[in-house]
Amino acid sequence: MTLDEQLAKTRVLPLYTATDLTYLPVVESLLIEHELPFIEVTFRSDLALAAIEKLSQSGKLIVGAGTVRTLEQAKAAVEKGARFIVSPALVPDVVEFCLAENIPVFPGTATPNDIQRAATYGFISCEIFPRGYLRGLAGNQSPQGSIL
Repeated sequence: MTLDEQLAKTRVLPLYTATDLTYLPVVESLLIEHELPFIEVTFRSDLALAAIEKLSQSGKLIVGAGTVRTLEQAKAAVEKGARFIVSPALVPDVVEFCLAENIPVFPGTATPNDIQRAATYGFISCEIFPRGYLRGLAGNQSPQGSIL
């Protein structure tokens, strides 16, 4: 089963913004206990790379990097153990790196033009971002989440 298929089956992608690395063992334990094998660690703090590395060490979780806006962030995240990348926009350097390295990548899309650009790369799923703004309250409660 591919990572995309596993994610579709799980239907939940917990996001984590690292503010204190001492919580990571508890986060990992809770996710495993509740059969949630994925976690997306966002680049919204300076602790993102350390958190990705720590959560990847046991091999019990499928760790990805989120809010990836640059090629440097994507490369560093993969080096630290990220197995997928989520970006708030379609960043060509990030997408091309991930495709070349066979790393699943989910670019953010906000408009039909963004979706068309993603389709030219062969994407069949994208992140809708910013989700709340574009889909309203009903969209935030959608069972499909923010993956289109």
